[in-house]
Amino acid sequence: MEQLLTPQELAKYLKLNHTTIIRKAHKGEIPAIKIGKQFRFDRNQIDKWLVQQTVGRQAQILVIDD
Repeated sequence: MEQLLTPQELAKYLKLNHTTIIRKAHKGEIPAIKIGKQFRFDRNQIDKWLVQQTVGRQAQILVIDD
């Protein structure tokens, strides 16, 4: 069975504010399931979404040597 998270649980998992999670869900920027008037988030879908957000981005590395 899939694990559904509340916005508060997802905010803790992603280390974000829960209002940011809700705002992103309303805008469709994060995969969400709406049950009644509340959003729920499938943890597997969130993990896949996170990988898609990070793969292919250029990393910026600062090297300091003395």
